[in-house]
Amino acid sequence: MNASAHTPTSETPPTTAWLERRDDDLAALARGAGALRLALGDGLALLRRTGGAAELGFPSLGAYALERLGRTRRWAEDTAGVAERLRALPRTRDALARGHLAWSKAELLARSANQENEAELLELAHTHTVRAMRATLIARAAGLDDALAPTVPPTPDDAPEDERCVLQVTVDRVTAWAFEATRRFVDAHAGVASDEVVVEALLAEGLSTLRDRHPGLTIPPRPPGAYEPRHASDERERRLADLEADLLLLGRLPELDEHFGELVAEHLLAPPRDPVALDAHLRDLNTQLQSRDRRLGALARRFWDARGWDHLGYPSAAHYARERLGCSLAALKERITLDRRCATLPAVAEALDTGRIGFEAARLLSRVARPDTVGSWLERAAERTVKHLREDVEAVQCFARVDGVASAAAPPDDATVEAYLALQRVMLDGTVADLVVNGQLSGDADEEAVDQVSGDADAGATGQMSGDAAPGQMSGAGWALAESTGAVPLRLRLTAELAALWQVVSRAFRRSGEPGDFLDFLIRTFWHVWLRRDPDRVAYQDVYERERHRCASPVCDNRDLTPHHLRFRSRGGGDERSNLVGLCVTCHIELLHQGRLRAEPPADDIRWTLGRTALLVVRGRTLVAAGR
Repeated sequence: MNASAHTPTSETPPTTAWLERRDDDLAALARGAGALRLALGDGLALLRRTGGAAELGFPSLGAYALERLGRTRRWAEDTAGVAERLRALPRTRDALARGHLAWSKAELLARSANQENEAELLELAHTHTVRAMRATLIARAAGLDDALAPTVPPTPDDAPEDERCVLQVTVDRVTAWAFEATRRFVDAHAGVASDEVVVEALLAEGLSTLRDRHPGLTIPPRPPGAYEPRHASDERERRLADLEADLLLLGRLPELDEHFGELVAEHLLAPPRDPVALDAHLRDLNTQLQSRDRRLGALARRFWDARGWDHLGYPSAAHYARERLGCSLAALKERITLDRRCATLPAVAEALDTGRIGFEAARLLSRVARPDTVGSWLERAAERTVKHLREDVEAVQCFARVDGVASAAAPPDDATVEAYLALQRVMLDGTVADLVVNGQLSGDADEEAVDQVSGDADAGATGQMSGDAAPGQMSGAGWALAESTGAVPLRLRLTAELAALWQVVSRAFRRSGEPGDFLDFLIRTFWHVWLRRDPDRVAYQDVYERERHRCASPVCDNRDLTPHHLRFRSRGGGDERSNLVGLCVTCHIELLHQGRLRAEPPADDIRWTLGRTALLVVRGRTLVAAGR
């Protein structure tokens, strides 16, 4: 990489020479990362074609990638898909491997090119931006002349970013717990529990209820000006036109690492077909990619702080990320955010560079660890699968939000995790929901209502779980509610539009004369609409609720549960709850009954063995053998 002669500070603006050097370094790192990603894609595609993930004990390629590589399911599927399609496009594949083509363009070519038009489209890629190239391909697919390509509407990522703001609401701790229960409900049904998704669901039901109850109430259809479409400014359009005409800037190739050619040639050889050997090959590649991604985030952070993309004439940060670096702005921001957090947590960065943890684990740890607790968090990461580590982090964040603090000091103990999981159980079986709808989870919640949720407080304190407990008797959640006194701040990160909508609905609520607190009203309204208690409970319903309607495998989050007898009934196993566990169809039929996954009783402390060769062994929530 080129050395910097001048590093800008808050007092000294960046020079053009400094920005151009940083731009070259970023492009070189990104092109190298694209080649490594191609090599990873080859291995992931092979794993998918041969069923290797199942042989290793994973229900899907995405589940394998999350646990073994720390990469998201979508990233793994997209990477494998591009590599698979590029097998029929040797010129495009070679250009990507040598750093002559950014990943974003290779991905576009992989979807659109064939053996007949590959050479033409590859030349188009060298002389057009991704935006212009996409428009041309859409125009051709519609039978239009290339000259009409500029009339194709821009893609969503060409639009300006939504502004974000933090909305702070002070509530009593019981309402804070009710909000957490709602978050878990939304997560169970939508698969995501961000502040925006939860608040949007609450506001939608609250607004509908206010309109139904108070027909004469005047409610603006939307915040004035907040939902107006945002058009790019004339200056932004001018920059975009200038940039797309500047073929010298677009065609300038970065200076890659001195030994980059040897690296590409070595890793693009045919990956091993044996699943265990292929796993080791992919993990080695991924460690190299993690190190490169981390350096990319560190360099991009300084470049972004100086608004380098703006000084170099790019119309937006998203445009620079896509065109120059070949990735989405969201992916780049993840790396920048991680680098900001790692600035005070160098041990996380070191663990990432050496492959001790994956990108997902590093992202989770950096949310809650502090300099004095990072060592214990790294030890916890070594003892958990990614699924269980995420639950530990969510438990810490959940209790911290209700306590009104930024983060907890250390990893949670067993009792804390069990209290968090029990909160989800009593929420899913409807116990918490009944109290919310009846208004008992308000600031005036009485002792009897709290006792109804608490069940066995002693079990909550010790983290014990009774497999035969009746619905609502799981430990932990009521113990937390019993301690709920005082006021705490809820900090909700929302788009500016959603925050404006909150203010509109809040004002309408006050004008309506509805009693109580606004957030309490939203929560009770939501649960009243969404609560669907089924009086005819299906067989093994209590087992599914114990698993929180998620597959019990330590590496699976699927929700299509079936009952499995840990000791087979053919070998004398019965229907006692200590012998039953909920597994998804894939883990149950394709993995466990075919010897790729083993689960040994009892249900509250299962010993899991993944893969025919015991790639991973998990006892309860503790990773015993990691195959690393």
